[in-house]
Amino acid sequence: MLSQEEAAMNRAFIDAAQSVTVLVDSSKFHSQGVFRIAKLDKVTRIITDSSIHDGGRKSIENFARAYHYDMYRLT
Repeated sequence: MLSQEEAAMNRAFIDAAQSVTVLVDSSKFHSQGVFRIAKLDKVTRIITDSSIHDGGRKSIENFARAYHYDMYRLT
């Protein structure tokens, strides 16, 4: 589990980064975390596996198009 200090450190990394890639298992789209690390507008690229449910995939793809993100699905 992420601590408050680790969450703050991750926020600092994201703030300092030129681009942010999120590698996330599709099951995480159904869960809620304890800490918010960053809003999606800070993310440059989302990489997930092919098991993402259609509703989640469509939401992410629509958001990606609006913000010119790259989205990759791993098989």
